[in-house]
Amino acid sequence: MKVLLHGDSPFEWQVALSFYRRSASKGYFYACSSLSSTTGIIYILFKIRIKPDLGGRGIMLSNIIDMLDYIKKQLPWLEIQEYDINNEGWDNAVLIINKEWIFRFPRSEDTAQHLLNEKLLLDFLQTEISYLSIKLPKYRLIFKDNRPICCYYSLINGVPLSPSILYELDDQTQNQIAFQISSFLTMLHKVDLEEIHSIELKDNQGYTYWKEHWENIKKLVYPYLTEQECQKITNMFESFLNQISINPLPKTIIHGDLTHKHILFDINKKQISGIIDFGDIQLGDPAYDLSGLYWDYGEQFFNKILNYYSYPFKDLNYPIDKRVTSFYGKRLIFHDLLYAIEKKSVKDFNNGLKLLKQSLV
Repeated sequence: MKVLLHGDSPFEWQVALSFYRRSASKGYFYACSSLSSTTGIIYILFKIRIKPDLGGRGIMLSNIIDMLDYIKKQLPWLEIQEYDINNEGWDNAVLIINKEWIFRFPRSEDTAQHLLNEKLLLDFLQTEISYLSIKLPKYRLIFKDNRPICCYYSLINGVPLSPSILYELDDQTQNQIAFQISSFLTMLHKVDLEEIHSIELKDNQGYTYWKEHWENIKKLVYPYLTEQECQKITNMFESFLNQISINPLPKTIIHGDLTHKHILFDINKKQISGIIDFGDIQLGDPAYDLSGLYWDYGEQFFNKILNYYSYPFKDLNYPIDKRVTSFYGKRLIFHDLLYAIEKKSVKDFNNGLKLLKQSLV
Protein backbone atom coordinates (compact mmCIF):
# COMPACT_ATOMS: atom_id res chain seq x y z
CA MET A 1 0.00 0.00 0.00
CA LYS A 2 1.32 3.46 -0.84
CA VAL A 3 -0.32 6.70 0.25
CA LEU A 4 0.86 10.15 -0.86
CA LEU A 5 0.18 13.12 1.40
CA HIS A 6 1.16 16.73 0.78
CA GLY A 7 2.36 19.24 3.35
CA ASP A 8 2.58 22.98 2.98
CA SER A 9 6.04 23.82 4.31
CA PRO A 10 8.93 25.61 2.59
CA PHE A 11 10.54 22.20 2.12
CA GLU A 12 7.52 20.90 0.17
CA TRP A 13 6.81 17.84 2.21
CA GLN A 14 5.98 14.76 0.19
CA VAL A 15 5.25 12.01 2.66
CA ALA A 16 5.03 8.55 1.09
CA LEU A 17 3.92 5.80 3.44
CA SER A 18 5.85 2.91 1.92
CA PHE A 19 4.75 0.52 4.60
CA TYR A 20 2.25 0.52 7.42
CA ARG A 21 2.40 -1.73 10.42
CA ARG A 22 0.37 -1.32 13.53
CA SER A 23 0.87 -3.20 16.77
CA ALA A 24 -2.41 -3.71 18.59
CA SER A 25 -0.64 -4.42 21.84
CA LYS A 26 1.54 -1.30 21.88
CA GLY A 27 -0.38 1.05 19.63
CA TYR A 28 2.50 1.92 17.28
CA PHE A 29 2.65 2.29 13.54
CA TYR A 30 5.68 2.96 11.39
CA ALA A 31 5.87 5.28 8.42
CA CYS A 32 8.77 5.70 6.03
CA SER A 33 8.76 9.29 4.78
CA SER A 34 10.67 11.23 2.18
CA LEU A 35 11.43 14.95 2.46
CA SER A 36 12.24 16.84 -0.72
CA SER A 37 14.89 19.53 -0.32
CA THR A 38 17.49 21.35 -2.38
CA THR A 39 20.07 18.71 -1.44
CA GLY A 40 18.03 15.71 -2.51
CA ILE A 41 15.67 13.32 -0.74
CA ILE A 42 16.06 12.49 2.90
CA TYR A 43 14.35 9.35 4.20
CA ILE A 44 13.00 9.37 7.72
CA LEU A 45 11.57 6.46 9.70
CA PHE A 46 8.89 7.69 12.09
CA LYS A 47 7.81 5.64 15.07
CA ILE A 48 4.43 7.04 16.04
CA ARG A 49 2.48 6.07 19.13
CA ILE A 50 -1.27 6.57 19.04
CA LYS A 51 -3.39 6.56 22.18
CA PRO A 52 -6.63 4.58 21.81
CA ASP A 53 -9.49 6.61 20.42
CA LEU A 54 -11.77 7.86 23.19
CA GLY A 55 -15.27 8.68 22.10
CA GLY A 56 -14.40 9.85 18.60
CA ARG A 57 -11.47 12.05 19.66
CA GLY A 58 -8.86 10.26 17.55
CA ILE A 59 -6.26 12.13 15.49
CA MET A 60 -6.06 11.23 11.82
CA LEU A 61 -2.61 10.75 10.30
CA SER A 62 -3.02 13.81 8.07
CA ASN A 63 -3.58 15.96 11.16
CA ILE A 64 -0.43 14.59 12.75
CA ILE A 65 1.58 15.44 9.66
CA ASP A 66 0.06 18.93 9.59
CA MET A 67 1.04 19.49 13.21
CA LEU A 68 4.60 18.28 12.69
CA ASP A 69 4.90 20.26 9.50
CA TYR A 70 3.77 23.43 11.24
CA ILE A 71 6.19 22.87 14.13
CA LYS A 72 9.07 22.34 11.72
CA LYS A 73 8.18 25.47 9.77
CA GLN A 74 7.87 27.66 12.86
CA LEU A 75 10.76 26.16 14.85
CA PRO A 76 13.45 25.12 12.36
CA TRP A 77 15.95 24.77 15.20
CA LEU A 78 13.98 21.85 16.66
CA GLU A 79 15.13 18.54 15.16
CA ILE A 80 12.25 16.10 15.58
CA GLN A 81 13.72 12.70 16.35
CA GLU A 82 10.68 11.09 17.95
CA TYR A 83 7.26 12.03 19.16
CA ASP A 84 4.34 10.66 21.10
CA ILE A 85 0.68 11.64 20.89
CA ASN A 86 -1.64 12.02 23.86
CA ASN A 87 -5.24 12.13 22.69
CA GLU A 88 -6.92 11.94 26.08
CA GLY A 89 -7.62 15.63 26.64
CA TRP A 90 -11.07 17.08 25.98
CA ASP A 91 -9.81 20.39 24.63
CA ASN A 92 -6.34 19.80 23.18
CA ALA A 93 -4.34 17.29 21.19
CA VAL A 94 -0.91 16.93 22.77
CA LEU A 95 2.36 16.08 21.03
CA ILE A 96 5.44 15.19 23.07
CA ILE A 97 8.54 15.89 20.98
CA ASN A 98 11.85 14.14 21.75
CA LYS A 99 10.60 13.55 25.32
CA GLU A 100 11.57 17.19 25.93
CA TRP A 101 8.85 19.44 24.57
CA ILE A 102 5.08 19.52 25.01
CA PHE A 103 2.96 20.96 22.18
CA ARG A 104 -0.76 21.54 22.77
CA PHE A 105 -3.00 22.03 19.74
CA PRO A 106 -6.49 23.32 20.64
CA ARG A 107 -9.48 21.44 19.26
CA SER A 108 -11.67 24.54 18.99
CA GLU A 109 -11.49 28.28 18.41
CA ASP A 110 -12.55 29.03 21.99
CA THR A 111 -9.78 26.83 23.37
CA ALA A 112 -7.25 28.51 21.10
CA GLN A 113 -8.20 31.97 22.34
CA HIS A 114 -8.09 30.72 25.92
CA LEU A 115 -4.38 29.97 25.50
CA LEU A 116 -3.77 33.71 25.90
CA ASN A 117 -5.38 33.65 29.35
CA GLU A 118 -3.42 30.56 30.35
CA LYS A 119 -0.13 32.20 29.41
CA LEU A 120 -0.95 35.43 31.26
CA LEU A 121 -1.79 33.53 34.45
CA LEU A 122 1.16 31.15 34.25
CA ASP A 123 3.63 33.99 33.62
CA PHE A 124 2.25 35.75 36.69
CA LEU A 125 2.45 32.64 38.87
CA GLN A 126 6.05 31.71 37.99
CA THR A 127 7.62 34.03 40.55
CA GLU A 128 4.89 33.46 43.13
CA ILE A 129 5.42 29.69 43.23
CA SER A 130 9.22 29.50 43.20
CA TYR A 131 9.45 28.88 46.95
CA LEU A 132 7.42 25.66 46.67
CA SER A 133 9.80 23.82 44.30
CA ILE A 134 6.80 23.23 42.04
CA LYS A 135 7.23 23.88 38.33
CA LEU A 136 4.51 25.26 36.11
CA PRO A 137 4.49 25.21 32.29
CA LYS A 138 6.28 28.18 30.72
CA TYR A 139 4.19 28.77 27.64
CA ARG A 140 5.46 29.94 24.30
CA LEU A 141 2.70 30.65 21.80
CA ILE A 142 2.75 30.11 18.04
CA PHE A 143 0.36 32.29 16.06
CA LYS A 144 -1.34 31.88 12.71
CA ASP A 145 -3.44 34.67 11.22
CA ASN A 146 -3.14 36.65 14.48
CA ARG A 147 -4.55 33.87 16.65
CA PRO A 148 -2.73 31.25 18.71
CA ILE A 149 -2.51 27.95 16.86
CA CYS A 150 -0.69 26.09 19.62
CA CYS A 151 1.49 26.51 22.70
CA TYR A 152 4.64 24.66 23.66
CA TYR A 153 6.77 24.36 26.77
CA SER A 154 9.62 22.36 28.20
CA LEU A 155 8.48 19.02 29.61
CA ILE A 156 8.23 18.89 33.39
CA ASN A 157 9.63 15.62 34.71
CA GLY A 158 7.46 13.50 36.93
CA VAL A 159 4.64 10.99 36.90
CA PRO A 160 0.97 11.65 37.71
CA LEU A 161 0.43 11.36 41.46
CA SER A 162 -2.02 8.46 41.27
CA PRO A 163 -3.84 7.31 44.41
CA SER A 164 -1.82 4.07 44.37
CA ILE A 165 1.47 6.02 44.51
CA LEU A 166 0.19 8.31 47.26
CA TYR A 167 -1.09 5.49 49.45
CA GLU A 168 2.31 3.77 49.41
CA LEU A 169 4.04 6.83 50.91
CA ASP A 170 4.61 7.21 54.65
CA ASP A 171 2.55 9.68 56.65
CA GLN A 172 5.30 12.31 56.85
CA THR A 173 5.74 12.36 53.05
CA GLN A 174 1.98 12.54 52.56
CA ASN A 175 1.88 15.56 54.87
CA GLN A 176 4.63 17.24 52.85
CA ILE A 177 2.72 16.62 49.64
CA ALA A 178 -0.50 17.91 51.22
CA PHE A 179 1.40 21.05 52.22
CA GLN A 180 2.66 21.57 48.66
CA ILE A 181 -0.81 21.15 47.14
CA SER A 182 -2.55 23.35 49.69
CA SER A 183 0.14 26.04 49.37
CA PHE A 184 -0.31 26.10 45.60
CA LEU A 185 -4.09 26.39 45.95
CA THR A 186 -3.81 29.07 48.63
CA MET A 187 -1.52 31.09 46.36
CA LEU A 188 -3.77 30.60 43.29
CA HIS A 189 -6.99 31.44 45.11
CA LYS A 190 -5.52 34.65 46.54
CA VAL A 191 -4.48 36.06 43.16
CA ASP A 192 -6.04 39.45 42.52
CA LEU A 193 -7.43 39.39 38.98
CA GLU A 194 -6.67 43.09 38.55
CA GLU A 195 -2.94 42.35 38.92
CA ILE A 196 -2.94 40.38 35.66
CA HIS A 197 -3.37 42.87 32.84
CA SER A 198 -5.65 41.85 29.94
CA ILE A 199 -6.69 38.46 31.32
CA GLU A 200 -10.33 37.59 30.66
CA LEU A 201 -11.79 34.65 32.57
CA LYS A 202 -15.30 33.30 32.38
CA ASP A 203 -17.56 33.20 35.41
CA ASN A 204 -19.99 30.37 34.68
CA GLN A 205 -20.47 28.65 38.01
CA GLY A 206 -23.46 30.45 39.43
CA TYR A 207 -26.90 29.26 40.47
CA THR A 208 -28.15 29.11 36.87
CA TYR A 209 -25.22 26.97 35.72
CA TRP A 210 -25.74 24.32 38.40
CA LYS A 211 -29.51 24.33 37.90
CA GLU A 212 -29.08 23.68 34.18
CA HIS A 213 -26.42 21.06 34.93
CA TRP A 214 -28.91 19.25 37.15
CA GLU A 215 -31.59 19.42 34.46
CA ASN A 216 -29.21 17.71 32.01
CA ILE A 217 -28.48 15.01 34.56
CA LYS A 218 -32.18 14.42 35.15
CA LYS A 219 -32.80 14.14 31.42
CA LEU A 220 -29.79 12.04 30.43
CA VAL A 221 -28.63 10.11 33.51
CA TYR A 222 -31.73 9.57 35.69
CA PRO A 223 -33.25 7.03 33.24
CA TYR A 224 -30.36 4.66 34.06
CA LEU A 225 -30.74 4.96 37.84
CA THR A 226 -33.11 3.50 40.40
CA GLU A 227 -35.74 5.69 42.02
CA GLN A 228 -33.75 5.69 45.24
CA GLU A 229 -30.55 6.75 43.47
CA CYS A 230 -32.38 9.56 41.66
CA GLN A 231 -33.76 10.80 44.96
CA LYS A 232 -30.28 10.95 46.52
CA ILE A 233 -29.03 13.10 43.65
CA THR A 234 -32.14 15.28 43.83
CA ASN A 235 -31.59 15.85 47.55
CA MET A 236 -27.94 16.72 46.89
CA PHE A 237 -28.73 19.34 44.24
CA GLU A 238 -31.69 20.82 46.11
CA SER A 239 -29.61 21.25 49.26
CA PHE A 240 -26.71 22.84 47.37
CA LEU A 241 -28.89 25.23 45.36
CA ASN A 242 -30.74 26.27 48.50
CA GLN A 243 -27.46 26.95 50.31
CA ILE A 244 -25.92 29.07 47.57
CA SER A 245 -29.13 31.08 47.20
CA ILE A 246 -28.77 32.01 50.89
CA ASN A 247 -24.97 32.12 51.11
CA PRO A 248 -23.40 33.47 47.89
CA LEU A 249 -20.23 31.59 47.02
CA PRO A 250 -16.81 33.27 46.92
CA LYS A 251 -15.25 33.78 43.49
CA THR A 252 -11.55 33.32 42.84
CA ILE A 253 -9.31 32.19 40.02
CA ILE A 254 -9.45 28.40 40.00
CA HIS A 255 -7.47 25.73 38.15
CA GLY A 256 -10.72 24.05 37.15
CA ASP A 257 -9.37 20.53 36.59
CA LEU A 258 -7.04 19.71 39.47
CA THR A 259 -6.99 15.92 39.58
CA HIS A 260 -4.18 13.42 40.06
CA LYS A 261 -3.54 13.42 36.29
CA HIS A 262 -2.34 17.01 36.47
CA ILE A 263 -0.18 16.74 39.59
CA LEU A 264 3.32 15.50 38.72
CA PHE A 265 5.35 13.61 41.30
CA ASP A 266 9.12 13.18 41.52
CA ILE A 267 9.55 9.58 42.65
CA ASN A 268 13.20 10.05 43.65
CA LYS A 269 12.73 13.26 45.65
CA LYS A 270 9.33 12.16 46.98
CA GLN A 271 7.74 15.52 46.26
CA ILE A 272 5.50 17.22 43.74
CA SER A 273 7.53 18.38 40.77
CA GLY A 274 4.86 20.22 38.78
CA ILE A 275 1.25 21.10 38.15
CA ILE A 276 0.00 21.14 34.57
CA ASP A 277 -3.04 21.60 32.28
CA PHE A 278 -4.44 25.05 32.98
CA GLY A 279 -6.92 24.84 30.12
CA ASP A 280 -9.91 25.16 32.45
CA ILE A 281 -8.86 28.21 34.46
CA GLN A 282 -11.88 30.37 35.25
CA LEU A 283 -13.57 32.28 38.02
CA GLY A 284 -15.32 30.01 40.47
CA ASP A 285 -15.74 28.66 43.96
CA PRO A 286 -12.31 27.67 45.38
CA ALA A 287 -13.96 24.54 46.79
CA TYR A 288 -14.27 23.35 43.19
CA ASP A 289 -10.48 22.87 43.00
CA LEU A 290 -10.49 20.73 46.13
CA SER A 291 -13.22 18.42 44.89
CA GLY A 292 -11.04 16.55 42.39
CA LEU A 293 -8.54 15.83 45.15
CA TYR A 294 -11.35 14.58 47.39
CA TRP A 295 -12.64 12.28 44.62
CA ASP A 296 -9.19 10.92 43.71
CA TYR A 297 -7.53 10.56 47.11
CA GLY A 298 -10.35 10.16 49.59
CA GLU A 299 -11.47 12.03 52.67
CA GLN A 300 -8.42 11.33 54.84
CA PHE A 301 -5.90 12.96 52.48
CA PHE A 302 -8.40 15.68 51.61
CA ASN A 303 -8.45 16.63 55.31
CA LYS A 304 -4.65 16.79 55.32
CA ILE A 305 -4.78 19.31 52.48
CA LEU A 306 -7.53 21.29 54.17
CA ASN A 307 -5.50 21.52 57.40
CA TYR A 308 -2.78 23.46 55.53
CA TYR A 309 -5.11 25.44 53.29
CA SER A 310 -5.42 29.06 54.39
CA TYR A 311 -7.82 31.41 52.70
CA PRO A 312 -10.05 34.21 54.04
CA PHE A 313 -13.17 32.50 52.66
CA LYS A 314 -12.40 29.21 54.41
CA ASP A 315 -14.93 29.74 57.19
CA LEU A 316 -18.27 30.72 55.72
CA ASN A 317 -21.77 29.80 56.85
CA TYR A 318 -21.52 27.14 54.16
CA PRO A 319 -17.97 25.82 54.89
CA ILE A 320 -15.59 24.77 52.15
CA ASP A 321 -15.28 21.18 53.38
CA LYS A 322 -19.05 20.82 53.44
CA ARG A 323 -19.33 22.14 49.88
CA VAL A 324 -16.79 19.57 48.72
CA THR A 325 -18.04 16.50 50.59
CA SER A 326 -21.77 17.11 50.09
CA PHE A 327 -21.76 18.35 46.49
CA TYR A 328 -18.61 19.11 44.49
CA GLY A 329 -17.09 15.74 45.33
CA LYS A 330 -19.32 14.07 42.77
CA ARG A 331 -19.11 16.73 40.05
CA LEU A 332 -16.32 14.85 38.20
CA ILE A 333 -18.40 11.76 37.64
CA PHE A 334 -21.38 13.78 36.41
CA HIS A 335 -19.24 15.72 33.95
CA ASP A 336 -17.65 12.48 32.69
CA LEU A 337 -21.06 10.86 32.20
CA LEU A 338 -22.45 13.81 30.24
CA TYR A 339 -19.29 13.96 28.13
CA ALA A 340 -19.52 10.23 27.38
CA ILE A 341 -23.10 10.74 26.18
CA GLU A 342 -22.04 13.70 24.03
CA LYS A 343 -19.29 11.63 22.40
CA LYS A 344 -21.48 8.50 22.22
CA SER A 345 -18.94 6.43 24.13
CA VAL A 346 -20.89 3.49 25.58
CA LYS A 347 -17.84 2.13 27.37
CA ASP A 348 -17.04 5.39 29.15
CA PHE A 349 -20.68 5.88 30.06
CA ASN A 350 -21.03 2.41 31.55
CA ASN A 351 -17.81 2.83 33.54
CA GLY A 352 -18.98 6.19 34.84
CA LEU A 353 -22.43 4.88 35.70
CA LYS A 354 -20.87 2.09 37.74
CA LEU A 355 -18.76 4.59 39.70
CA LEU A 356 -21.77 6.82 40.30
CA LYS A 357 -23.87 3.96 41.64
CA GLN A 358 -21.04 2.91 43.95
CA SER A 359 -20.73 6.45 45.30
CA LEU A 360 -24.46 6.60 46.06
CA VAL A 361 -24.48 3.47 48.25
